[in-house]
Amino acid sequence: MIFKEYVKGLNKLLAERPETGELETISSADDEGNDFIIINYDPSVGHFDQNERGFTPEGDEDFDGVLNAVCIN
Repeated sequence: MIFKEYVKGLNKLLAERPETGELETISSADDEGNDFIIINYDPSVGHFDQNERGFTPEGDEDFDGVLNAVCIN
């Protein structure tokens, strides 16, 4: 999913259910719901390597200059 689609869904949820704006934000660790984590940090942009399953934020000394992802936690 691209970021603008994700934000569109969040904005729709908030518009339809404004009370959700006061709820804790969590993320599922996998698609089966085996674990959940609380989102603690502001989003950041950087490079996600799908093969290595790693994220390098923009500004990090190892950042390769290729923006391809927004990290939400």
